[in-house]
Amino acid sequence: MQMNEPLPPKCPEHRASMEVIRRQAVLASTLNTSGVLDFLPVMVVLLNEQRQIVLANGSMARLLKRPAAALLGLRLGEALGCDHRHAAPTGCGTTAFCCHCGAAKAIVSGLSGRHDVQECRITRDSTDMMTAVNYQFYSMPVSLAGERFVFASMLDISFERRVQLIERLFYHDVLDTSAGIHGLCEMLASQVSVDLRDDTEVLLGASSRLVDQIFAQRQFAAAESREIELQPVKLGTRSLLLDLQEFYRRQGVAAGKLLRLDPESEDLYFSTDKSLLYRVLSNLIRNALEASSEGETVTISCARAPGGILYRVHNPAVMPQAVRLQLFTRFFSTKGPGRGLGSYSARLFTEEYLDGRLSVRSEPGFGTEFTIVLPYSLRVPAADAAAPPAAPLTPAGNER
Repeated sequence: MQMNEPLPPKCPEHRASMEVIRRQAVLASTLNTSGVLDFLPVMVVLLNEQRQIVLANGSMARLLKRPAAALLGLRLGEALGCDHRHAAPTGCGTTAFCCHCGAAKAIVSGLSGRHDVQECRITRDSTDMMTAVNYQFYSMPVSLAGERFVFASMLDISFERRVQLIERLFYHDVLDTSAGIHGLCEMLASQVSVDLRDDTEVLLGASSRLVDQIFAQRQFAAAESREIELQPVKLGTRSLLLDLQEFYRRQGVAAGKLLRLDPESEDLYFSTDKSLLYRVLSNLIRNALEASSEGETVTISCARAPGGILYRVHNPAVMPQAVRLQLFTRFFSTKGPGRGLGSYSARLFTEEYLDGRLSVRSEPGFGTEFTIVLPYSLRVPAADAAAPPAAPLTPAGNER
């Protein structure tokens, strides 16, 4: 923490008497008309200027396993069982730890007449065990009969934070391990005898798919939590399709099917995040191959578009209307449970990060075609200045 960072004012050491608390509780009861607050699934409290509870809803009482009336007059950390509540003689709100508490900062904002949202990390102790909890703490000022109060709600986000941490550790460790296996496979492929080369190529391809699949899941998780940092680079439109064509040549999903690059595809320079666009096109190609029957052809192409470039992925199958209407919905899939992220993530990456548009056309006699339209230069401040103007590439699209 910076030494000059402003700290919230300490909580008043004096407290309101129980007589005052009961009077304020009667005022506060007007906020809980017909028990609406008790019905809410989140914890809700009303705090007075001394930061004491004058109203607690049913969710808070149930979580703490205490009657709501027993919480009146307590400060928040005392009610929740914060392990720092006894760190100062005057209790919760007056300790050195409280200066860094998200709930304390939000309460100060509320008493100052401002709405606020803070994350509150506390360790709750009890007779059974110690529990670490993360709350999203929302506060707003309230005036009742000329007195100032803070109306606050607490959403338990402990599970969300725990999953985020586990995901980061998992992806970091598993990617390191799988990348090491893939590197070893590459070394073996260059050194084995001729009679073992085919088997080694299969092993190399499997390790490559493993790394790709883990990286894909990490990208998707980062995209949904808005943690992706865009890295635009200059690339050629055809080169990406050539890479994908070669990748799927060895994939089981392409067995018995043809993945064809339209020879009329234009080769253009543009600037975008190559990794994300690769993932978008890969998902669409995989979906197209899965929807195709043996002997059918999936065609991929690229061309110039007004103000940018476009990619197309076409297959001869036609989607039923019920599928087409739910296509980009998260977790919707025709392939059974545990699927349904391919088209959803393609749209998420394209429209939320690549500044593009993803559309689909599916008609009898035409088949199904996904179209991606992207700008020549991704709108990222650090990349815009360095982005080259659009220009034809040299033939063959060999740039990687």
